[in-house]
Order: sequence, then C-alpha cells, then structure tokens
Amino acid sequence: MFETAIDLEEWMVADEHSLAALEVATPEAYRADYPDREFSDEDLAERVQRRQATALAYDGWATYNMGDTELAFERFAAADDVGSVSYLGVPNTPLYTFWGRAALGEGDFDSAIEFLGAEAAFGNDGSGAEVYLREAYAAKNGDEEGFDELLWATRNELATTVDDFTLLDYEGNEISMANVRTGKVTLLAFWFPT
Repeated sequence: MFETAIDLEEWMVADEHSLAALEVATPEAYRADYPDREFSDEDLAERVQRRQATALAYDGWATYNMGDTELAFERFAAADDVGSVSYLGVPNTPLYTFWGRAALGEGDFDSAIEFLGAEAAFGNDGSGAEVYLREAYAAKNGDEEGFDELLWATRNELATTVDDFTLLDYEGNEISMANVRTGKVTLLAFWFPT
C-alpha cells in the first residue's frame, strides 16, 4: 500500500502505511503471514530485516517529501543498518534511489552520485535512478560531459570477480571457471529445468 501512496505522492498516507508496516515487521507477524511454511531462525531474521528496511526506506522518502529532512535521513540510515545489499552492492529495496534523490534535493551531490550510481549501475530500477544520477552529475560538474565514463567506472568499481568453482556439464565432465576464463567477460546462466 505504501508503494502506491508513494507513486501517487500521497506522502501522509505513505508515512502512515510504512510506519504500520514497520510495526508488524516482526518474526511473529512474518510467521503468521506464512503459517504453512517453516523458516530457520536465520532465514526468518533475514526476511524480517528486509521488511524493516523496506518500510524504513519508504517512510524516509515520505518523511522527506513532507519536509522533515533530519528524520528522513535518520530513517534512511536505519534502513541501511538493518537491510542488506546484493552481491553487487545495492539493496533489495529502493533505499539508494530515495536516499540519493533526497541528497540531490539537499544539494549534496557527492552523496547523491554515490547512492544513485550504485542503483543506476546494478539496481532493480536502474533506468529510473539514472535520470537523477545524471542530474546530480550535471549539477556537480556544470554539464553532463563525462557522465558515461562515471557510469562505466561505477560498474567496474562495484562489479566483483567470482572465485573459482567447478561444475558438471551435461555429460558429467567437470568444468572449472578458471579454465573458461580467457580475460574476457563470461556470462553464466544457471538453468534449472523441471
């Protein structure tokens, strides 16, 4: 519900619903939502933290748009504390997009570029974040010259190499990643036929 309120720029409604979501971001509430499933304590904690991080990120954005910048940045920091990031360094919530846009709105172009750069490079909504990243870059540098290089550098900085591993091919032969690498980008597709 708070996502829809954010989309409609109904900040007060988004604030109310994100705070309500935060109140029920508990292990007990999560178990109640999935009564037929068993969760390990570790898995349950991770799922609850994801709910908390999502609610805090949305509340921060609603709060920022209602004019309380200090509380908004506290909410973003709290979401960052409880949330997690993917292998590529971006959260599985819109936190960096919201935080980066708020930083942009406050004229903190360096922070905006940091948050929005990660999201534009590898986030779920890269195209949406890229618009604001471009705006922050141009505001900091006076124009967009060099923007593509920044995006490329951000991708290279956040991209990590994979450790060597070995898998079996369809004939049962072992294939080592170290033997496949040839100094070029290698695309791995893990396919699980049923």
